[in-house]
Amino acid sequence: GTNEAMSAGSYSYPYQFQLPDYLPTSMSATDDGGECHVKYKIKAEIKGKKSWRSKDEDVEIYVLAKPPSSEKISYFVQPVTVDIKSCCCFSRGDITFGAAADDTRVGKNESIKVDFGCKNKATTEIKYVEAYVKQYVSWNAGGHSQHTEHHLVKQQFMDTDDMGALTKDQIAQLSSNAENQFASRGIDDLFREIKTMVTEGSNSISLHIPHEAKSSYSGLLINVHHVLKI
Repeated sequence: GTNEAMSAGSYSYPYQFQLPDYLPTSMSATDDGGECHVKYKIKAEIKGKKSWRSKDEDVEIYVLAKPPSSEKISYFVQPVTVDIKSCCCFSRGDITFGAAADDTRVGKNESIKVDFGCKNKATTEIKYVEAYVKQYVSWNAGGHSQHTEHHLVKQQFMDTDDMGALTKDQIAQLSSNAENQFASRGIDDLFREIKTMVTEGSNSISLHIPHEAKSSYSGLLINVHHVLKI
């Protein structure tokens, strides 16, 4: 800008400026009548003299956050075992599973490869296994707070023989084997088997993050975060 007096005529002042790299992407969200926005505007002002009033104009611009690093941040979920019970107390066996995501730092129009491994040692059949990315947006101001959430993408893993239910006789045989001297080694072997399933990618899906996804952001008034669930 300038503070010098200007004679009548047409003027142009080319300019450029560097935006801070921590700015969040322009966005808006609504829920139950409430709304939140992250907006950016460029404003120009002409300061008049004496009786001539000042004049200002602004234009809204769309700001895209700095892209994440191209270096992948993978995540591996160690195998866990879940007891399956009926009527809250009768055991029907257990299910052991593990998973891995090849990258937990992704942008719009990028994909996450998710690998899954499972061993069903229960008489209960697994209907399906599904992975999805869920987006949460929350905001608060003036003593009021609201939030919205929805699935960005979801997909089911393919059914495998390891997901099939066992018979009661098979469960009894497994229980008998667990009582012998190789019990602890058997558990370790099972975990290694699940880990091998996951690392070899024998059952994997690709979750594509849509263009309309909002950028993750944590501020004083607005918070946007994403969760991958299986």
